[in-house]
Amino acid sequence: MKEETGNAIAGAISGAISVMIFNPIDCLRVRWQVTPRVEGDNVLSFARRVVRSEGLIRGLWAPGLLANGGSIACCSSVRFVTYVPIRTFVSRFVGGRGKKKSPATMGIAGFLAGTCGYFTVTPLFQLKTRLQVDTGVLDERGTFQTGARKGQKRAYDGTVDAITKIVRQEGWLALYRGAGPLVVRGSLLTAGHLGGYDSFKTFALSRGVEEGASIHLMASISAAFWAVTLSNPADVIMTKWASAPTLGKRYSGVVECIRTVVRDEGIGTLYRGWSVFFLRLAPLLCVMMPIYEQTRWALGLGYST
Repeated sequence: MKEETGNAIAGAISGAISVMIFNPIDCLRVRWQVTPRVEGDNVLSFARRVVRSEGLIRGLWAPGLLANGGSIACCSSVRFVTYVPIRTFVSRFVGGRGKKKSPATMGIAGFLAGTCGYFTVTPLFQLKTRLQVDTGVLDERGTFQTGARKGQKRAYDGTVDAITKIVRQEGWLALYRGAGPLVVRGSLLTAGHLGGYDSFKTFALSRGVEEGASIHLMASISAAFWAVTLSNPADVIMTKWASAPTLGKRYSGVVECIRTVVRDEGIGTLYRGWSVFFLRLAPLLCVMMPIYEQTRWALGLGYST
């Protein structure tokens, strides 16, 4: 019980701090994915335009911050608590290596832990995405002059207002809109995150590298690469699907969303935002995982194994 409680505390603390620091990059990624393309535009010029017209705080830092911080804190707790027990269970049946962990068991355990974590916080992710999309410069009539909802009125006045309006207008189940893409995306991301981190750290320790900050940072970068590569297509679809009502688009289901996105924008759009996603996730994990490890150490649990 002490181990599980410590993992829950460490996961919540590391997740919340990381999101508070890196929400601008996450917001930039979401806005870049849903805003119509301008010829010759790239993510850096887009970011400069947003900051110049809206300001860093209002345009990129504040949108969805509360919902995003809460979702990652809760999600991290669930993932870190469930990862090791799932890995132990899976190790008994995968790879013919008895109870020893392997890259396969670590990846599978990460995938399943991600399923648990992301399904739990789907409503908060839904709120976070909608609030980040519902952002831009408003004129005196309250109409957006920039952003994905250019020419439209603001949909929500904040997190509480968003919850109230979504439930009243669309029903409670709307908070779980996009649960499928989110869970798939989160499961793939966690397979790369926890599986990649655990695999790199296990390999480095087996080669005599001393446990400490350097190995935690290198494992975090490896984890970010695998997490982004595995989950980016699902991340794009999740963003498109979750933001569809805010953008006035209608899809009959996730499959139609995928088909429409690929048909209208090309299959390459499924990796649109990879660099932004990596630039957001790599620093985030380089903050999150050392904080997680040090919190475990401070609680008397030692480093993760």
